[in-house]
Amino acid sequence: MILKKHFDGYYSTKTLHISPNVKKIEDGSFDDFKCLETIQCKFNQIKYFNKQTLKSIIIHENKFRENDDIFDECVNLEKIMIPDCCSDMKDKLFKNCKKLKTIQYLSGRKEKL
Repeated sequence: MILKKHFDGYYSTKTLHISPNVKKIEDGSFDDFKCLETIQCKFNQIKYFNKQTLKSIIIHENKFRENDDIFDECVNLEKIMIPDCCSDMKDKLFKNCKKLKTIQYLSGRKEKL
């Protein structure tokens, strides 16, 4: 479990990797991370971050439960790595990601937009 107090003083962090073994994150743990640009995490952990600052997201799991608005606030997103199972939903998932240039799938396949 990640608690808010675990990251006191690390607010200028630009890159963060959340282990796939993390089961729970306390609400507000990353609220003060105004410089965070890149995260590596599970789909269900994206909600804990300030999505407007993110430029790159790596989803390190093959499971995906469709959630239409998961990336809606990611207006500065330029690059993402997602499971191949999401390729049919990319238009719907990234409709508000106007700066998105590259989608890379976990299989290694890349798609330029």
